Amino acid sequence: MRKFLSVSGHAGFLKGFLVAGLFVGIVLCFLPVRYEANDDFGLITYLSDQSGFRSGAYHPTLSAGFGRLLSTLYRVQPGVPWYGLIIYSSAFAGMSLMLSVLFRSAKGLSLLLALPLLCLLFLHVFTFASFTSASLMLEFGVLLCLAEWIVRDECPARKARVYGLLLALGFLIGYFLRWRMTLYAIAFGMPALFFVKKRQLSRAAPLLVAVGLVMVGDRAIFHLTSSDEQKAYLEYNHLRAQFHDRVGGKSHGDLTRKALSKTGWAFEDYGFYKSWILYDSRLFNTQTLRTFLEENDPKQGGAFLRKGREGLERQFRMENHYTLALIFGALCILSARFEDLLRLSKWDRIKSVLALGAIGAGILYVMSFRFVPRVFVPLYIYFFGVCFLLSHLGVGVESDGRAGPVRKGIILACAFAFCMLTGWQAVAQGKINNRILQGSNLEKAYIQKVLSVVKDKSPVPDPVLILMNPMTGLGAQYVHPLKEFSDFSDLRIFPSGWSVNSPRYASILKEMGLSDGRAFLKWMINNPKALVVLLTRSDQETWRWKAMWESYFARRIAPGRGTSLVPVYDFRNKGGVGLVFFSMRSSR
Repeated sequence: MRKFLSVSGHAGFLKGFLVAGLFVGIVLCFLPVRYEANDDFGLITYLSDQSGFRSGAYHPTLSAGFGRLLSTLYRVQPGVPWYGLIIYSSAFAGMSLMLSVLFRSAKGLSLLLALPLLCLLFLHVFTFASFTSASLMLEFGVLLCLAEWIVRDECPARKARVYGLLLALGFLIGYFLRWRMTLYAIAFGMPALFFVKKRQLSRAAPLLVAVGLVMVGDRAIFHLTSSDEQKAYLEYNHLRAQFHDRVGGKSHGDLTRKALSKTGWAFEDYGFYKSWILYDSRLFNTQTLRTFLEENDPKQGGAFLRKGREGLERQFRMENHYTLALIFGALCILSARFEDLLRLSKWDRIKSVLALGAIGAGILYVMSFRFVPRVFVPLYIYFFGVCFLLSHLGVGVESDGRAGPVRKGIILACAFAFCMLTGWQAVAQGKINNRILQGSNLEKAYIQKVLSVVKDKSPVPDPVLILMNPMTGLGAQYVHPLKEFSDFSDLRIFPSGWSVNSPRYASILKEMGLSDGRAFLKWMINNPKALVVLLTRSDQETWRWKAMWESYFARRIAPGRGTSLVPVYDFRNKGGVGLVFFSMRSSR
């Protein structure tokens, strides 16, 4: 066992690849898996014709050619889950690279002590799949390998040039998958500069410049080949993301009320748009969004620091199992390697503290405004990998023999205590994740049965399903990444969320003979093809969403017509839980 855990040189790559393959194989064969966010499901429906609507190759989060490549692959072989395969392949490659570093750094029991944390974090990545986490996994895997190369000043592969080229290729694949994540990755890779030597930098400069030119060239091509319509959507989507994902879109009391007055929105309109429903482009557009965000900026009211602190507290409460597991796991390794760390030079210890401190500060910054698992789980793995690497700098340094058995026993006891705490947190979060995944699978079976009934009973072919609440609708939580549309082959869901106002959204409206989103909302009234669907947990939730939709239609879409949502197909149980399909009816 000790020989297996202490791996040096290129053998670590093989061990990392085999262990990662075994882990992913077990997850896919024996555990339920799903997409983590609706972003992924929306991207699949965007790129493929299988959703019942026309596909589009242009996508703001993908590189210039990657969206076109995926769109082409889906046209050539629509039955192959191309997107899911790319997601898992990228995450698998990132995991293999990270494990290879840990195997080469491991000494004695240190890797065994790290297993509870690593199993928890890797399990989340492969059971809750996302192009965000896959991109970060691959890029952080590359950066961890580079950090190892810099810190140890020795290439772990036989051919340094080939190794460098492969790492560069891996980083670029992560960039192509989701280019914005590259900005995060580069920022968190900067602490390696504390250890870099001048000659290392001079040797790596040509490859770094080449990678930089590819990324800059890709963005240049993206913008040069974008139409005016696509550029307008890019601007709108940037503001939309600020509204939905950042502090500028949150409610700040009097500040928000003043912003609503400036934009001409009622508070009900704000809630309608905040809920990721169908967007009325005449009310929610680039101009009104920019006005609202400028007027609702908490920095103007002096509340920015308070909101940041509240964000930290909120995120820690929501994800404390993961965060506590990371803290205990890091303490576990640091205590186990305490003697070796003491034998390091003072300068090496200072650089290690600065590097880990910089990454930790970056984590706190991200946590203060947006900290979702698909971002922080790969980040936690990377942080722990750097901690593991730096704590093993003393491997091979001769002991001075001053540590007695009592001191060693205390250190080992502390390490195992932290390991037990890590395992406890990992088991707690694992139970939560398993409950979520099992619930998703049960709901998926229920939804598939309901949809087949609706299809048989529908008086019109191919009804258009409009999600009343996209956050808990027929989306990512019910889709296996390697099955994709085979899970919901009969769905024809009208785009919502970030895809609204996109070029594909406009082409769908044009295909339906409609001018814009408001025209679509009017099209819904008294139309048997339009079914507004809600997966509800209670009668109160159903009433709340129904009241929000009816209020918006009464004020903005068809004032004076007496519009209301009428249940057409109701599959709720006595407790009010289940699927219900509404039709927007007018009394006039």
